Amino acid sequence: MELNLDFISKLYNNRNSYADVFEKEHLELLHIESDVEKMIEKFVDERRVVFLTGNPGDGKTYIINYLDKVKNVLSEKNTFVELDANRVKDYDEFIQKLDVAIKDERPCIIAINEYPLKELLDKLKNKYKEYYKAIENQRKQSIVYEKNTTYNKDKIVILDLNCRNLLVDNFLERSMKLMLELINTALEKDKKKKYVSNNHYALSLPKVQERLFEIFKLISNTGIHFVTRDIIGLFAYIFVNEDLLEGNNSGYYYNSLFNGNNNLFEVIKVFDPVNFTIPEIDEKLWNGEMTESWHFEYENIVLPRDIENIDEAKESFKALKRKFYFENEKGKELLKQMKESFYNFGNVLAMVQDRPEEIKKRIILGINKFFNPSDIDENELKIWTMHQYNFKNEPKTAISNRDIYYREIELLIPSLSEALVDMEYEPDHFMFRVSDKKQNIDLKIDFNFFKLLTQIEEGYPPQLIPQKYKFKIFKFINNLKKYSQNGKKNSFTIQDRTNNQKYEIAIMENKYIFK
Repeated sequence: MELNLDFISKLYNNRNSYADVFEKEHLELLHIESDVEKMIEKFVDERRVVFLTGNPGDGKTYIINYLDKVKNVLSEKNTFVELDANRVKDYDEFIQKLDVAIKDERPCIIAINEYPLKELLDKLKNKYKEYYKAIENQRKQSIVYEKNTTYNKDKIVILDLNCRNLLVDNFLERSMKLMLELINTALEKDKKKKYVSNNHYALSLPKVQERLFEIFKLISNTGIHFVTRDIIGLFAYIFVNEDLLEGNNSGYYYNSLFNGNNNLFEVIKVFDPVNFTIPEIDEKLWNGEMTESWHFEYENIVLPRDIENIDEAKESFKALKRKFYFENEKGKELLKQMKESFYNFGNVLAMVQDRPEEIKKRIILGINKFFNPSDIDENELKIWTMHQYNFKNEPKTAISNRDIYYREIELLIPSLSEALVDMEYEPDHFMFRVSDKKQNIDLKIDFNFFKLLTQIEEGYPPQLIPQKYKFKIFKFINNLKKYSQNGKKNSFTIQDRTNNQKYEIAIMENKYIFK
């Protein structure tokens, strides 16, 4: 495998999969230092059994290969290694080998996706109950909500890469540094690629990187999970892509960042500077009057106003506005508008910590209005009894004569367990919890769910929210029937959800009074 611009371009969308790289020199070449590697080294030293789980592209195979072939950590400790348990054909045979390794006190590391892990657990359930219980226990302990949670240090560790948030500064900085080094080496062999050199220069500037990372920060608050492959592919594409290799300047980084095609690119398109309007700036860009405050020498370019073809003029303006965002000091005005326009879940989590009563009341009002759009009560969460409740048909009628006062509800922000605390992590949800002495009744609220609840609170028709969120609310409210604390009233509210009619019935002196 020769390191050249063509090879780097194929890292985009996994056309050259770094997960399938096995040679030592190539593992070193594409290595991005990760806190997960340090954690695994520690677990191997402690002779523990590590199940490395996550989505395809999360880097499980790469991490194991790097620790084995570059650092020699695994071979030195005689580690039992399974690079991909998803491909295991005979689980019984695999379990027997694993059992022998554990009894011999060898460290073990197994890369496995979520569904195959469940299959493995089914096999362990009867014959190897001790392993089954330990794995299940660790799965439940990966994420904790109470600060005083006691962590059980079992021999088995579940290291779930789904918990990682790679859109944090240190990982992005390492990824950018790696790509700059790769491009620099490749350019020494091919100095004719002028546009790639321009990208390399611009993206090496701290101020340009800062604007790029600000977009990633906004995305990181959405709670959407992106794998290592997505990030490496994105960096490869914005540095060098087919348009650039063919000599087309439409492949400049500030254009290609919003033209790529994978999960991460699709989210980034929301933050295209073209989508944000400041009339004064737009006019100056169109007319070529924005000539100051550029981070490096302002180029003589064809102005949009001077292009006769309107479609070409629009494309020229788009490119100029993107360039302005990254390469002009005044681009921070667009960044400010992005932050104001985009719902920042990080701010919500801060409010959960600092102003929990306010968040609780907003959620209570959103759920109450989901059942009764005319409800204005934000202090008491109604408990509804529903008929025909299942996951195929929405209940047509709901009846309530109990409620829960907001002070009886907790908001809990997740954190990693003691064993995983060093992993890159940003909470992507919080828990809305009703507790009594017997149990916890939880509603998991992520970025999109919170937005929907606040929209309902503000008058958005509950009939229009996606089905999966409707049934999350139905299931939570249905579970609240188990809540043992007293909250009954001498009145009933009956909500007909087909025509949005509400009926009030009070009980006075053993008589029903219809309101």
